[in-house]
Amino acid sequence: MRISEVARAAGCSVRAVRHYHASGALPEPPRTAAGYRDYRMSDLAALLRVRILVEAGVSLADIRTGVPSLLDTALDRLDTQLAELRARRERLLALQAGELGLPADIRSRILDVLGATDHARREIDALDFMGLSGVATPETWSVIRGNLTDPARRAEMRQAQEHWDALAGLSPHSPEADQIIRELHSGVGGGLMHGSAGTLIPGETGLSLQDLDVHGAQLRAIAELSGSPELA
Repeated sequence: MRISEVARAAGCSVRAVRHYHASGALPEPPRTAAGYRDYRMSDLAALLRVRILVEAGVSLADIRTGVPSLLDTALDRLDTQLAELRARRERLLALQAGELGLPADIRSRILDVLGATDHARREIDALDFMGLSGVATPETWSVIRGNLTDPARRAEMRQAQEHWDALAGLSPHSPEADQIIRELHSGVGGGLMHGSAGTLIPGETGLSLQDLDVHGAQLRAIAELSGSPELA
């Protein structure tokens, strides 16, 4: 068989066959008197083996050296890929069912407490991000649901909203900003997220304080409350 014929029979391109030869993964067949490669059935079988291994993610270098655990390694890699695909499918199903991101009932309760305000939108967006990124857990939502029905926590949420809105119009180092930030410090751990710290899964979000939509003295407040005053 010529190279075009063996490539067609193996379901790959002539270029791929030549690449396998060049890498040493596929031995060269005998050549005709005219210098053309002359493939036999055994060469076709060898090509099929190489193609199957390559499609399974085995490198041509490993195929060339004939690593003893070649098939075991390929199977382990496929098992890992299958597990990842199953996990992705589960996340898509959860997203389709509305189980990822911020639960709808919490969204509506936040709007009930804070109204359709910019502050409420920011709270909802932040929680939605926490849910989609895997930081928030089912236990987190359970704690937040409890806070949204607690009169004391609801009052703290409204107070925090008033403070936050006021900071937007203040100079970062004004006396008024100093007073509000002190009051926010005294209320840390209360409000919507009260008691939720232990339910969160720490993770790297890729965001910094500079990425936040803040105005006036709000960045200073976030920086100090998060323990990063140098960013204020």
